[in-house]
Amino acid sequence: MNSPLNSDSAHWDAVYQKHGNAAGLPAGVSWYRPHLERSLHWIEQLTAGDTAARIIDVGTGESTLADDLLARGYHALTLLDLSATALAHLRAGLRRDLAVLPAPVCHGGPAM
Repeated sequence: MNSPLNSDSAHWDAVYQKHGNAAGLPAGVSWYRPHLERSLHWIEQLTAGDTAARIIDVGTGESTLADDLLARGYHALTLLDLSATALAHLRAGLRRDLAVLPAPVCHGGPAM
């Protein structure tokens, strides 16, 4: 039986297989931005510049957020995504080893 999580993973793998970039160049998806300035600003504000702060990027895709955080000295990063393809592309482009994990997401129905 195909669970909703497997369906979601397959969908995102297909998106990144078609539009992603294994060479670490910008993904060919409409939501790609070269730098996530707003996210970077919020992270710097919320961590008060503590580069040892633990940060998790849920739904990381092929984002440049990890690279930008590494460039600012942050190092306790965990990157999650449903797409193993996106994570493989992301891992290939990173300058160091980070925790890059397939997202173990619970998929439930609406709250009652």
